[in-house]
Amino acid sequence: MTKLLGVTINRSVVVLRPKQPVLDWIRAVDPNHPTEIDLTELQQDCNAFLIPDESIVDYAEAVRYIEKRWRQLFDHMLEEWILDEELWPKPRSLKLFREWFDPIFCPIAWDLVGTPLEIQDWDGDSEDEELAWLH
Repeated sequence: MTKLLGVTINRSVVVLRPKQPVLDWIRAVDPNHPTEIDLTELQQDCNAFLIPDESIVDYAEAVRYIEKRWRQLFDHMLEEWILDEELWPKPRSLKLFREWFDPIFCPIAWDLVGTPLEIQDWDGDSEDEELAWLH
């Protein structure tokens, strides 16, 4: 039996995979965006979010956790593509979030690197302020 060289961390992972409406929106609002990008390529450039592993044991619980935070996650995902909020879909809703993103739940996160994890502060805010909306 082959043993995986790595350790698990005390988080699960949810990947928010964009669906066709995201690609349609990007193409509609960004005329400079490469038109040759297809849905498969868009889905390869998606975000993964670490979530608690002790309280979330299945897909339904992971979806509930993500959907409690849908607005911040939706805004984050839109901002990854288009910075101008005036071009974002209005109104945004949980229903629209569900139509635009497919959550993929990974209950176990393996760290295959072996070096300490580092936290990158993207906005210059303190970690407590930046992550407060998650709780």
